[in-house]
Amino acid sequence: MKKWLYIAVSALLAAGCAREKTINDNVATKRYFDAWLQVNYPNIPATGKGVYIIEDTPGTGKELSENDDMYVFVTYTQRLLSGTVSATSDPKMAQPLGSYKTTTYYGPVPWLINKNTLNAGIRETLRGMKVGGKRTAVVPGWLNVIADHETAQEYLDSETGTHNIYSLYVTDATTDIKKWEIDSLESYSKRVLGVADSLVYGFYYKCLNPDDVAKEAVMPNDTTFYINYTGRLLNGLVFDTTIEDTAKFYGIYSASKTYEPVAINKKEDYRNTSMGDDSTAEGNLVDGFGYCCSILRPFERGICTFYSTRGYAANGNGSSIPAYASLRFDIDVVAKPK
Repeated sequence: MKKWLYIAVSALLAAGCAREKTINDNVATKRYFDAWLQVNYPNIPATGKGVYIIEDTPGTGKELSENDDMYVFVTYTQRLLSGTVSATSDPKMAQPLGSYKTTTYYGPVPWLINKNTLNAGIRETLRGMKVGGKRTAVVPGWLNVIADHETAQEYLDSETGTHNIYSLYVTDATTDIKKWEIDSLESYSKRVLGVADSLVYGFYYKCLNPDDVAKEAVMPNDTTFYINYTGRLLNGLVFDTTIEDTAKFYGIYSASKTYEPVAINKKEDYRNTSMGDDSTAEGNLVDGFGYCCSILRPFERGICTFYSTRGYAANGNGSSIPAYASLRFDIDVVAKPK
């Protein structure tokens, strides 16, 4: 009798465990999320997809659209429900947190409003916003994913993720990212460089010592010459330099790096021009920098700027160069270091 009772109880427990495992993973998560909302924001209604907008300052500029080709420029801060900041592009937020770095880009970053690139919760938060607007929203984990469902229930049934609070400030928007870049680059070149030559599309150059090099010919092909340079974003952030004092001034100095002029190995096709001691190397420079080196004359000093198609395009480069960032290089042709 005891044996059969033990078997029956075991079977009942096993069945209970089996039923427990079939419960949607989000049931317990949603209970916690709903309880947190009840304590912190009890009277905030959900949007259609289930985002909770807790602060909203309307903008007065262009209205954002559901167009998959629209890029929106956003300064953002991402927090956990506990209040811990997990990511930010806002320098005012990074500095007091102690996470601010002089080598990191802070400011608006471009997001493509697209179901394949931007998570559903952020897309829902951006819905109806205009340029200049600020919005803070609580996004449940099942919306904090890159996925596309018709209803809030479908997200709840299908997706899992981490609950987050997003603070977004929309600074600009465009459906033509290339034109936006070119317009920004032209404006910068006129404002900062004054008269500058646009020798090829998306590239500007200004010689700083024209009287000294007016009679000089451009460096011949298949030769090696030396330059000092400083690379920066148009907002002034310096991300690379060959000059030690400059590196220290802008907070990017590294004791493991040697600061001295570098060799430029010029080739007939500027896209094959390379940097470094190996004169047989080809094409290790971004397009705009390689083109700039191809037009230099002996002991010329100049500034070149170019849009991201000639730089790092949509990928950016590390934490210093964001996507679609135009670049500026200050270049000085110097004698070969001893």
